Amino acid sequence: MKASVPAGDLVAGAIRETIVIKQKLLEDAKFLKTVSRAGLEIAAALKRGRKVLFFGNGGSAADAQHLAAELVGRFERERPGLPAIALTTNTSTVTGGAQALPLVLSCTAHHD
Repeated sequence: MKASVPAGDLVAGAIRETIVIKQKLLEDAKFLKTVSRAGLEIAAALKRGRKVLFFGNGGSAADAQHLAAELVGRFERERPGLPAIALTTNTSTVTGGAQALPLVLSCTAHHD
């Protein structure tokens, strides 16, 4: 029979693993450049009056909703809401009929 691992050790191990991953990201110049460029593109689009559309599958769908909420709500400081939509919240459109067509229609319908 396998000995059980104390819960505190499991938690500490999970935290250590995320630290290692984050350290690797900090050392990855290409990753940092890509994420920075994406942020600048999003900011430029918002300044032009555009909105950010988020989409995900499974757990990433929840992430999409969270990210949209952070822009629409107030993230880190008091400010007006920014236009953002999580397409995953409209499950009837995303899951109905032809596979790609509802997503295209949804994106088009939310386009100013």
